[in-house]
Amino acid sequence: MKYEKNRRAMMLLPFISLLIWLMGIALSRDNAIGELGLATSMHWLVYLGFFLLLISTFYFILVPGAGNSKFMVLCLLLLALYIYASPLLIEGTVRTAHSWQKYGFTDYIIRNGSLSDGLVYHNFPLFFIFSAGFQFVTGLGPSAVMAIIPFIMEVAILIFVLAITRTMFNGDKKIMGLGAVTFFMILWVNQFNYLPQIMGLAFFILGIHLILNHLDIRDKKFWIIMGLLMFTTLYTHPLSAMVLTLYFGLHLAYKFIPLDKDELT
Repeated sequence: MKYEKNRRAMMLLPFISLLIWLMGIALSRDNAIGELGLATSMHWLVYLGFFLLLISTFYFILVPGAGNSKFMVLCLLLLALYIYASPLLIEGTVRTAHSWQKYGFTDYIIRNGSLSDGLVYHNFPLFFIFSAGFQFVTGLGPSAVMAIIPFIMEVAILIFVLAITRTMFNGDKKIMGLGAVTFFMILWVNQFNYLPQIMGLAFFILGIHLILNHLDIRDKKFWIIMGLLMFTTLYTHPLSAMVLTLYFGLHLAYKFIPLDKDELT
């Protein structure tokens, strides 16, 4: 009975943390930036929301039979949202001048309906084409588009990370959850903004998933899918395509070139 009460309380905790986090965000918007930057301007309720969410997240990850895995995924989605959206909502604008600069390449497509030979970034335009199409379909303004698209990419990355760990570790919920939490906690960098590399990163992690879990050199379907992914990544963010190609080559070499692999471990 006590265990069941604890489980139900933990199922409510993510929603309570969301409410507290939103209240903290609202109370933080009028605070001045302190010596530690945004960290000192965030209301203590923001930190409390984070803390309660982490308690719930680790409960569903670590406690055997704690409940449906959907609650673990919900907690991971909220964690990604908190990390990404806290500075965005408090500051009231999309982060970094680079995001606004890159939107200019999207705006050109929206205004002219075509790419420009004079714009270097239009040589690898898929991110900007996607953004222009998203804005056209949704009717949202530039600020909303620049805020929403990176989070869409984050959700895709979360799905790919869970897919990698699920197959590699036979669906072990603890490893899946801890891997995803660690990934988002340590990867809080400027890549998670309105920049082509956020889509390139999503394609890169998808490529790792395909290589680790579906590699079969005799399967034509794998090579077709991998080739399309390489092409798509190249025309989104060339550096991501280069790193993915290097990783693919090293993985093939390690797997198929005769070596004494005991010496490498």
